[in-house]
Amino acid sequence: GLVRITLNDPQADGAGIVVDSMSQQAMEEELDLLRRALDETPMLVWRQDREHGITWANAAYLRRAEAQADGAVTWPLPRLLEPPQPVPGASTSTRRAALHDNGNVHWYDCHSHQIDADQMMMFALPADAAIRAERSLREFVQTLTKTFADLPTGLAIFDRQRHLQLFNPALIDLTGLPTGFLTARPTLF
Repeated sequence: GLVRITLNDPQADGAGIVVDSMSQQAMEEELDLLRRALDETPMLVWRQDREHGITWANAAYLRRAEAQADGAVTWPLPRLLEPPQPVPGASTSTRRAALHDNGNVHWYDCHSHQIDADQMMMFALPADAAIRAERSLREFVQTLTKTFADLPTGLAIFDRQRHLQLFNPALIDLTGLPTGFLTARPTLF
């Protein structure tokens, strides 16, 4: 009393290919591994369509979206970061973006990769440590500049490639070199 109906398209790619159970099991295990790896990664990963609507997101993205929404989120998911604008002719683009979260700012290096004409894969790597390091370096250089500006001794600091990186006003007085020449960061030679 049962009827089994099977529809086969002879024009379909891969028609009639039989997959053995060992190959199927290996593919399923690899798929499970890749899914778990993307869900355990600390970076935000998502896929979006041409209109910037999110069509897929990893667990880190979903957790961040739930934290932003103070609870469960529904589809379509909210866009957390402004994606890099695609560069004509390039398949990838990069930009740094800020995510504001209850008065805190979290920075990400966002990378976009064109998958096909309608889909783009997005990766947002946490960049808070890099931002803090850049800020510390700027503050350190500013402190050095202020300290050296008041010294009566001429001071010149060169980098490894022997380009002038920092000098004080006393160096201008001592050498008589024009300020424009020194700000052009000449070499030691």
